Amino acid sequence: MQKLLTLILCSALGHLSFMFFLNAQAKSHKITEKKQDKLIKVEINEVAKKIAVEPPKPEPKPEPKIEKKPPPPPPPKPPAKIIKKPKKVASIRKPKKTKTKPKKPVEAVQGLSKDSFVDKGTKPGFQSNAGNTLMLPDSGKRVDPSKIEELDADLSSDAILIRSSVRAPELTFDAIDAGIEGRYIVDVFVAPDGSVQDAELERKVGYGMDSLLILAAKKSRFTPRKNKDGKAISGWSTIAFRLVVP
Repeated sequence: MQKLLTLILCSALGHLSFMFFLNAQAKSHKITEKKQDKLIKVEINEVAKKIAVEPPKPEPKPEPKIEKKPPPPPPPKPPAKIIKKPKKVASIRKPKKTKTKPKKPVEAVQGLSKDSFVDKGTKPGFQSNAGNTLMLPDSGKRVDPSKIEELDADLSSDAILIRSSVRAPELTFDAIDAGIEGRYIVDVFVAPDGSVQDAELERKVGYGMDSLLILAAKKSRFTPRKNKDGKAISGWSTIAFRLVVP
């Protein structure tokens, strides 16, 4: 009887242990399946994130085709110049140079020309000095009318400034404060008597100096301009004023 009970208990215990083993195997199989599902989900999420983060690359635009213009045609060649040969001309012999003595310049002598004199007893006349120009002052020199030569010299000259007659104006207070210095030219119109009739500044100074420079120029004196016969005539000349700050 006891042996029977022990056998029953052993079989019951074996059956229970087998049931526990099967139950444990089933649980472990479920746990592995859950882990695999989680791993698959994690991988799917990571792939989805990568796809969401990296936008698709835009397709490159096709480069526009540039049509090359044909080169311009070359310019036409200029027609060849036809050079005509000069005709042969018989050479002309140059005359030999002859040595001539230089002619002495004619001296100017104050007095009437010889055409103004007549022979004695033919026509009434008057007494005068014989010469070849009336544009010179009488120096007292007397010449035989038959020996008078026609004056061929050019007696023209420009007006000459008499330096002692020039007085530079004093600078105004405004010109001193501004430091006005330099050389200023005044154009002057000189009369036959050597006086200045008109004056113009080539470059304005300002600071009250323009009128002073013109006034100083009009007070100056000149040896007047002369024509080829030595006669005094009017004409333009210049005066240079140098302004210096004291």
